[in-house]
Amino acid sequence: MFDDSKTENTSSSPAGAHDVADSAAQATTSTDPKSIDSINETERNGSITGIGVVLGFSLIFTGQLTLSSGTWRQFKFLALGISGAGIVFQLLALLAILSLPLISKDIHRRAYIKFIVGVVVMLIGFAAHVSIDVAVDVLKWPVP
Repeated sequence: MFDDSKTENTSSSPAGAHDVADSAAQATTSTDPKSIDSINETERNGSITGIGVVLGFSLIFTGQLTLSSGTWRQFKFLALGISGAGIVFQLLALLAILSLPLISKDIHRRAYIKFIVGVVVMLIGFAAHVSIDVAVDVLKWPVP
């Protein structure tokens, strides 16, 4: 009699518990490893759009920096070099995501890290440009 109650208790589990266990078992026994470890099209398209927009702003900033009026001073090369390195990281991230129709989460994570590094380096280049402009124009530092 005690054994019957145990059997009844274990069999009276919530209805959704079996569905979750069955879907987990199917996911682990799937023959296609890409279906488990890959990102879906929505995530990929969102990443492409986000990187593309930020890359566009970075290119516009760099274009404005190079087309600005006035004489080129040595410090502008520093800001341009830093910004250029940031753009390279952003391009590498975009190319990594565009390289395959189906990419793994690991490749996507590495591309995301490259993108973040590119954005940070680009912001450092922007801050260097603004800081040097303020130092020269407002504080009247001597220009080399």
